[in-house]
Amino acid sequence: MSKATAANTEPEKKTEQSAVIDTNILILSKEVRIGRSTFLKGAHIRVTKELAGKLEADGKATIIY
Repeated sequence: MSKATAANTEPEKKTEQSAVIDTNILILSKEVRIGRSTFLKGAHIRVTKELAGKLEADGKATIIY
């Protein structure tokens, strides 16, 4: 078997991973809509690091460590 044939028979390896929900945040604004959900002020929720950073930058939430 040639090298070209062996390379074509291997399945493609996908390195893309699903989002990891690992950051706790506290909602600071009156209400925040995330997708179809609405979270009220004082809610503690877990989100991805990217979403937590975006909400914190907008002043809508703070990250709880």
